[in-house]
Amino acid sequence: MESQKASRRINFARLGFQPKEINVMLDMTTTDSSVVTSAEDDEVGLRILLSLLEKDELITKGEGGGGDAKILTRNAPKANAADLEYASTERHHEIQALEAIFPNEFEIITPISKKQQNGSTASGVEEKSIDNSPEQRYKLKVTPITPLQPPAQSNACVLYAFTRSAYPILASPLLLFTNNTLPPSLLRRINVALIHKANEGLGEPIIFELMEYLAEYVPKMQD
Repeated sequence: MESQKASRRINFARLGFQPKEINVMLDMTTTDSSVVTSAEDDEVGLRILLSLLEKDELITKGEGGGGDAKILTRNAPKANAADLEYASTERHHEIQALEAIFPNEFEIITPISKKQQNGSTASGVEEKSIDNSPEQRYKLKVTPITPLQPPAQSNACVLYAFTRSAYPILASPLLLFTNNTLPPSLLRRINVALIHKANEGLGEPIIFELMEYLAEYVPKMQD
């Protein structure tokens, strides 16, 4: 167990998360190493860490420096049934658009639960399709407009977007940018920038805009 925790700690640190965040996450979770093979596959751990980072940036530090800030994801009004239904429709439309725009770069990689694999619940009621799940993870391959500079050894960049039930109406997605050859400090700066960029677009589907933003922004962050 301790060796597994140590391995998770190292892997998450490489993604740009700080020790205090990782320790909080480790205290809240356990994971089976036979199921989770890398930090990027650790769905629960990543959602916790990204939520902690979001909270620190938007609430603890404050967005916009005061009370005039735009409504924050974490402080947004509680969604009612109508909000959630509308949000679900918006997510469905966004998925269709992303599939059309990025046919080779976009995929939904949310793990399917045993219930969904079996197609039914204990009560015999059919499970909803994974396409209708409010909490999905999208994987999008990002192509920088200009090649990345050293120490980057690869232009293979990925944006993971973790949706939430009220996205995009009252919540932004949790976002993780990765490139295995970039230093953790730079990855963290990029992911912090994504938090603020997504919060600026709260209320509208944001993934396409974030893809364009990253393609231009990541090379500039190396300057």
